[in-house]
Amino acid sequence: MNTQKNFAMNTSATYFTFNHINKTIVGTEFNFKMSGNPNKPQYEALMNAMAMHPNYTLAPIASTKKVEKKQTYAGLTLPLMSDYIRIAGTEQVKAEFNHMVEGKTAYPTIKSWFLDEFKHFNVNQAKAQIAKHDLTARKAAVRTAVKVKTAKATPAVVEMPIASNF
Repeated sequence: MNTQKNFAMNTSATYFTFNHINKTIVGTEFNFKMSGNPNKPQYEALMNAMAMHPNYTLAPIASTKKVEKKQTYAGLTLPLMSDYIRIAGTEQVKAEFNHMVEGKTAYPTIKSWFLDEFKHFNVNQAKAQIAKHDLTARKAAVRTAVKVKTAKATPAVVEMPIASNF
């Protein structure tokens, strides 16, 4: 009767392998990290591997897979989208956005559509562009108001007929 256990509990997963030439137990850094928790299957797999080959050393391999940081859009709200479309969108884009908002389209659908329309969108840059645009618009409104007020304040010259001698 065979009393020795297999070193991997799950037959569909092999957490550690042996390198008999270098006398090492090889595994990923992740599996070695998980083997520190007695409730994980990697723990039992490593204990069994070490029991089978007590003179072997442990050799973790660094992951070669690079994980790209996913671009997030924290702060992307419907009002921000609306403001950005107001300054950067075409009439067709504005109409399509308004149709979706009025039709009570779900936010994830609108967000996906928005990001497809504006491929290089950046929340912080958009906020800066909106603020700059609004500031420019306010300055223009003030200039217009000053011109109108000045035009009203200037007395009009009315020609009066010359009075004749009495």
